[in-house]
Amino acid sequence: MLRRIMPALMAALCGALLLSGCPEDQNPGDDDDVSGDADDNGDDDDNGDDDDNGDDDIPESTDGFVGISYYRMPNGQGGVLESPYFTANFYEITEPYSPGIEYEMPAGTDDCGVTLYDIDDLNGGNPGVYEYQSAGPITVSGPGGTFDVAPDIQGNSIYYQRELGVGSELQFSASYDVSASGDSFPGFDVSGAIDMPAQVDLIGPSVQGTFVAQGEMTIQWSGGAAEDLWLTLTVTSGTDYGTVMCQPANDGSFTITSGQLGQLPSGTATLSLSQSLYNYSEVGGRWIGFAGTSGATAYGTCP
Repeated sequence: MLRRIMPALMAALCGALLLSGCPEDQNPGDDDDVSGDADDNGDDDDNGDDDDNGDDDIPESTDGFVGISYYRMPNGQGGVLESPYFTANFYEITEPYSPGIEYEMPAGTDDCGVTLYDIDDLNGGNPGVYEYQSAGPITVSGPGGTFDVAPDIQGNSIYYQRELGVGSELQFSASYDVSASGDSFPGFDVSGAIDMPAQVDLIGPSVQGTFVAQGEMTIQWSGGAAEDLWLTLTVTSGTDYGTVMCQPANDGSFTITSGQLGQLPSGTATLSLSQSLYNYSEVGGRWIGFAGTSGATAYGTCP
């Protein structure tokens, strides 16, 4: 059984969290769960809405995550760093994650929420405790062929990670089948498990350049699927932080208002835009979340 959901709110500040295998922050990631939730799926109830979509087959929580992610970001030398990865992990939660911050979330499409916080707030959450499990070797099949990923045991953690070749193993606007032989986590074989959106890229500001967040700030981009995207602007000033989180429609342009920017502290700024497409599947009483994510990041200042 494969259930497709499109969470309206997608965490997007830090694609590196997809590489870390942390089960609670699977979506390109962020200041410790900027998705504003504590349930793995970038919304308040795992299902992209407030009422489980009226479908009892949608899980309230997940026991595993499998994803393909692609991010573009500055390489520090005026160029672009590409980060294309397959990642997965499987787990039992013994102590749930809880965020240290209650982020102000967008009310819907083309809306933003602004949150001000400090380092103590960031450190105030509970990272959770997880017992990681192995699903055995994983096989992924897509338009570029098939590749295998073996479990990587690191102390008490078991992760799956593989860097992908863009244009070969990773292709945009593509669907991937995923299967696992099974071990302490049950085996599975899910057709069309991962839907990868079209490549999302920033046009203005560009990934290679820098920006100044003042007045009204218009962001322009290209690519993605038809669904909404997730946009975050975070400013750091010493131990103080400010984050604007927005849910723009995918029409290529969105403006953060001067009133929203005016609430932020002066400091260094990170702008991230991403889109994640989610599916969920149940196997042996355990739920797995699947995601294809594409995003881009730019750096600048807030005067």
